[in-house]
Amino acid sequence: MAANFPPAQAKSSLTEALDLIGSTTINGILCGMAFALYCLCAWSLYPQLRVPDQRKQAALTLIYTSLVILCELAIVALTTSVIRLVYIDHDPGGLLNHEKVVPGGQRIAFFSTSSVALDFLTFGVQMQRLWVIWVATQYATIVILLPFLLYISFIDTILTIWPHYPDILSLKSGTALTIATLGVESAFTLLVTGLVITRLVIVRRRHMSTGLGSSMTREYVCIAAMLIESYALESAWSFIAMVLYAVGSPWSVLFIQCDDSIKVIAYLLVVYRVSKGRAWNNQTENQLSDLRWNHGTQTATVETMA
Repeated sequence: MAANFPPAQAKSSLTEALDLIGSTTINGILCGMAFALYCLCAWSLYPQLRVPDQRKQAALTLIYTSLVILCELAIVALTTSVIRLVYIDHDPGGLLNHEKVVPGGQRIAFFSTSSVALDFLTFGVQMQRLWVIWVATQYATIVILLPFLLYISFIDTILTIWPHYPDILSLKSGTALTIATLGVESAFTLLVTGLVITRLVIVRRRHMSTGLGSSMTREYVCIAAMLIESYALESAWSFIAMVLYAVGSPWSVLFIQCDDSIKVIAYLLVVYRVSKGRAWNNQTENQLSDLRWNHGTQTATVETMA
């Protein structure tokens, strides 16, 4: 016969179970996927290191990507260490007992530093990709302004709150501050996703309406490309995490624990497209326009000959 727990105790037990599973099993699987993607990116970038014209850009991308994956590995390792402290060394009592026994410990400090660094790196790349996709238009400066302000706001919020973690969780305003942080993060990623998809949909309609439909056009504006280029995975994940946390659902713990791994996977998917030459760049719009112009010229020539 199953034991009957009071609702509050049952919710607490579910939260701890999801925290344990998310921090270890699921986070470990996602980290393994991220590392596999990193190896694919490094393998794709390595030949470019031998090409003089591509060497500098490939080296910078590889170094930047290595910093991202190092932050992710550090976060997973530190999370596992903290989980051991919470559920083994200080059990029973769990997370709250751990916060009382080890306030502001070195593991928490290193975890906070790695998490802030990862946010700074991945969100910075999203800003750069948004600029690359919109730079050929006259609206580029206007489009980039609001995401840039949200980016600065998010980094400022993180730098203000994170040094006081986990003490901040014991404050009455801790929940509100956490929701605010998740809200700014979700707003940033959703805005970037929306702006990137808007731009790619406009380009897709413009070129598909001509009947061009070349393989190159599909490569840049197909559904999969738009979802990857727009960081749709990260946007959806952070939005769900914010909503679940705001309504007090225990499942928010699972999404928050895996949030960093999702960021890295979304970032590496873009890097892989860049390393393969399939990602949008400063010349993509001109290349697609040339294809469209050539298609129109060939059509006119055929009609004239007929």
